[in-house]
Amino acid sequence: MLIAGIDEAGRGPVLGPMVMAIYVIDSSKNNELKKIGVKDSKLLTKRQRDIFYKKIKKIAKEYHSIQISANEIDKQREKDSLNYIEIKMAVKLINKLKHRPEYIYVDCPQTSTEKYKDKLYSLIDYDTKLIVENKADVNYLVVGAASIIAKVERDKELWKYEKDLGFKIGCGYPHDEITIKAIKEIEKTRPEIIRKSWQTYIDIKNKEKQNKLF
Repeated sequence: MLIAGIDEAGRGPVLGPMVMAIYVIDSSKNNELKKIGVKDSKLLTKRQRDIFYKKIKKIAKEYHSIQISANEIDKQREKDSLNYIEIKMAVKLINKLKHRPEYIYVDCPQTSTEKYKDKLYSLIDYDTKLIVENKADVNYLVVGAASIIAKVERDKELWKYEKDLGFKIGCGYPHDEITIKAIKEIEKTRPEIIRKSWQTYIDIKNKEKQNKLF
C-alpha cells in the first residue's frame, strides 16, 4: 500500500520562497524511515537533514517539491489567504503523482482541519484518503520525510541568495537579527526575494519613514 506525506518549509519567513514537498513510500518501508531517524525537520540539525535527505530519496517510490517565490506570495496574498495558497500548492503536488497513494497525510496550517481537508478533496482529481492534521509532521514519519525535503530545498535557495549577494542573510525569519539587518542591503539589489506584504517588512519601512522625520 502506498502512502504519502505533504509538508512545507518557509511559511513564516520575510525572505525567500515557500517550498512544499510530497513524499510517497510503500507503507512496508515505514520502519526504514524510523531507522534513518526521520522526524519533523525542525527537530533536526542541518547536518542531520542533509544526510537524511539523501537517504529518504533512495527508498521513496516518488517525491516532488514545488516552490512559490516571495514576489508571487505577495501577489497571491492580494486575493488569497496564505492557507489557500498552501492548498493550491498541495493540490498541484497530489495531482502530479504518477504513483497514486491510498492515503495522503497532510500537515495542516490552520486549526479548522476539516475545512482544509474538504477544500483539498474538492480540487484533487482522483480518489484517495486524506488525513489532515495539525502537527502531522511530528506524528507521521512520511510527513516528516516531506518536511525534510522541503526544508533542505528551501535552504539551498537561501544559500544561492547569499552567494549572489555576498553576505549572510540569516534564516529569513523575523526573529533573526541577521535577517532584519540584511533587509536594507537586500532591497538594493535583490528586492524580489523580500515578502513585502509581511508585517515585518512593513514595520521596517514605517520605522525608516519615522526616522526621516527627525
